[in-house]
Amino acid sequence: MSDEETLYDFNTNNSNVLELDNRFIEEDNRELDSRWGSLPDDLIDRILAWLPLPSFFGFRSVCRRWNDILYSPSFYQLCSCVPQTIPWLIISAYESCKTSATYDPLTNRWYMYKFPTNICCGGKNNNNNNLSHPIAAADGLLCSSMFQDGSEYLLICNPMTRACTKPVPIPVNCDNVLAGMIVDKKTRTYQVILAECKSYSRTNIEVSSVSSSSSSDTELEEAEYCEVCTFIYDSRKPSTWRNGANFVIEGHLDVGSATCNNILYFITHGAYKPNGLIAYDVTYNRWRRINVTMPRLLLYAYLVDHHGHLLMIGGLGKFSVTTKIWIWKLDTSDDDWVLIGKLPPKLFKEFFSMTPSKYFMCAGQGNLLYLCAYKSTKCLVYNIYQKNWHFLPPCPLLVKYPSVTPSGFCFEPRLDGSVLGKFQPDPKSICINNSFRNCMKWKDL
Repeated sequence: MSDEETLYDFNTNNSNVLELDNRFIEEDNRELDSRWGSLPDDLIDRILAWLPLPSFFGFRSVCRRWNDILYSPSFYQLCSCVPQTIPWLIISAYESCKTSATYDPLTNRWYMYKFPTNICCGGKNNNNNNLSHPIAAADGLLCSSMFQDGSEYLLICNPMTRACTKPVPIPVNCDNVLAGMIVDKKTRTYQVILAECKSYSRTNIEVSSVSSSSSSDTELEEAEYCEVCTFIYDSRKPSTWRNGANFVIEGHLDVGSATCNNILYFITHGAYKPNGLIAYDVTYNRWRRINVTMPRLLLYAYLVDHHGHLLMIGGLGKFSVTTKIWIWKLDTSDDDWVLIGKLPPKLFKEFFSMTPSKYFMCAGQGNLLYLCAYKSTKCLVYNIYQKNWHFLPPCPLLVKYPSVTPSGFCFEPRLDGSVLGKFQPDPKSICINNSFRNCMKWKDL
């Protein structure tokens, strides 16, 4: 048979070929279904536990068993064995206290997340006017401050399962408070630490307790001091707060605290620039000052935990104008900051193209550092391991509110984060959970 005849026969029998292809596809699907059906349930559960969470919530609609698997103790154990996941970035603003934007680096996409404010505070019916703002995050849990009817409440939530605690009254005004959160990975119990900064005049402070490197009387008279009061909430004793140790510092606490190896680190800020580093040991309820010199020309800085190492990301410049962004790592052996990275000048110019003041917000965890420029839609991410920078897609929250001052946290999207502080899944009674896009109130953009 010639080539032309062969070509002619193929074209005239195209419908038969399509029928044959469809038959093969159906047989392959039946064979695939039989293979999945023959797999033991515990093996399927292991596969589901390792899926990215957006994919997992999509697969929950396959069958009833997969939909209810989230509340299975055995599946909870499997999820707890999954190593640390890539952190997501969650951005909020006081101008939009009911909604935040969350970035998933695996899919390079933003989601809109609505805070679970449809609950009662202090026995009062919810009037749908609750305002919630995240203040800390750790191991899959998000800690928020909720404001209603002139009172503030603490709310612990797993953003992925929508499981929430009952609101707990906060003993202090969160306007002057920095927060940290620590989770015990073995028992899943957690603690929330609030550090309140109270300003005092020089005459009310005992000089012996001041955490300052200054020793002359002249410097002490010119300095301003602040007393840091500590309040601790423990999941093992719900609905109660206990007082921690107090500490006196020169200046005040700056934003950008970090939790590293169960120790909370804070930057102290003087009249014009950061002037020191202090730490609170939760285990021993003890404050201490880190004898480390802050870099010259540092205007402001943020602290980040990098696999047990403390990093500092700061803006350098003069006259309150940032001209450089550098990254340091704390060398605990020499108590010194070691430079490990810089934002390239070309990216610096593009990053601040919409921000005359050249200030930014930073959040990070693990190998990722996220930077968001004030009053701009520009967001950058730096991979410490790969040592590269790239821009994120425009943040929908910053697009909607371009003039806000954003705040952000990194959190691990985990299913095994229990708001009850127990090594078991949260019951359905405190979860509002059915699908990734609907009941969990995540909006894919």
